[in-house]
Amino acid sequence: MSVIVTQKLTKFYGKQVGIKNIDLNINAGEVFGLAGPNGAGKSTLIKTLLNFLYPSSGIAKIFDLDVAMKSVEIKRNVGYVPADVRYGEGLSSEELLSYTLAFFGINDKENMYALAEKFQLDLKKPIRRLSTGNKKKTAILAAMVHNPKLMILDEPTGGLDPLMKNVFFDIIQQKKQEGLCVLLSGHNLNEIEEYCDRVALIRQGEIVDIKDMGKALGSGKTKKVVLLCKDIPLGLLKKLGGESLKIKGEGITFDYNGNISQLLAILSRYTIEDIAIANVDFEHLFMQYYKR
Repeated sequence: MSVIVTQKLTKFYGKQVGIKNIDLNINAGEVFGLAGPNGAGKSTLIKTLLNFLYPSSGIAKIFDLDVAMKSVEIKRNVGYVPADVRYGEGLSSEELLSYTLAFFGINDKENMYALAEKFQLDLKKPIRRLSTGNKKKTAILAAMVHNPKLMILDEPTGGLDPLMKNVFFDIIQQKKQEGLCVLLSGHNLNEIEEYCDRVALIRQGEIVDIKDMGKALGSGKTKKVVLLCKDIPLGLLKKLGGESLKIKGEGITFDYNGNISQLLAILSRYTIEDIAIANVDFEHLFMQYYKR
């Protein structure tokens, strides 16, 4: 079932492009990533979906409801974690989360206390005395405490230690199995690679590609080859289809999309001291894509 659908969604800031012609279809039970350099349009897209910005043109729907016309109804089932957490610092986390529950008409605080225990968050401490990581935990709890059907996450793990990152993604994975839809934007490419089902690559406000992570990495054809060899001609590697060749001493690194058996058969004619062949990771794919 589709949760987020956009068609030619566009937002201009005067003459400057924020996002342009964004087409998305994101489903229940899916973690969908947004990747791109700073200023690519990721935050503009998120703010437009949340009705913080009004689109210049195009269509955006969440739960089959127009994001601008039905914003209040949509937000009853949405949890949002901003990249930059700013709350009234006179409140404690407990007061803030209790207010959040009341806003959604929920009286039962059992889920709030359970989440606070998992994230090791002291609910009684004033927000002004919390570390950056604990403020981010408060934001995560505020987004989760009402059990939303959609979570929109803008760099959600910034400030969290590795243990808490694992706790966070364990919960996301569990909720995903229950049908939660997640839109995840961030600069941590390892997290995007590990947890996202699909990723939209955004550049200058436009989606330039959408990658199925299973196909792009797990069963993709692109390999990274690291070769220690003294006598192989570099021109031969290029002729065989080697790309992005890098040389350091006697070591050669290149990307390869062809038949591995044929490559090994040809390499066996030369003096190979060592070789490593692996699927490219998402960071490598990302960097090569944006360099092009």
